[in-house]
Amino acid sequence: MLRDLERLGIRSLSQLARSSPAELYSRLSKITGRRQDPCVLDTFTCAVKQARNPRLPGKQKKWWHWSRIRKSRSTRTPS
Repeated sequence: MLRDLERLGIRSLSQLARSSPAELYSRLSKITGRRQDPCVLDTFTCAVKQARNPRLPGKQKKWWHWSRIRKSRSTRTPS
């Protein structure tokens, strides 16, 4: 992931904090020429959230926490 962030031009926590996880995911897919695993998006989300708030609760510091949230959003039906 560090190499991926470097590919994306992220060199500091402040840059990461200002980033959009979805945009990072999309840009990485374009750079590599292939769609990334959705867990990469979850990892970017986790990293950005921690860069914005280093005092996140412990469970939110795990990428799989964000994976569960993403999956729950994708299974909801529109109202």
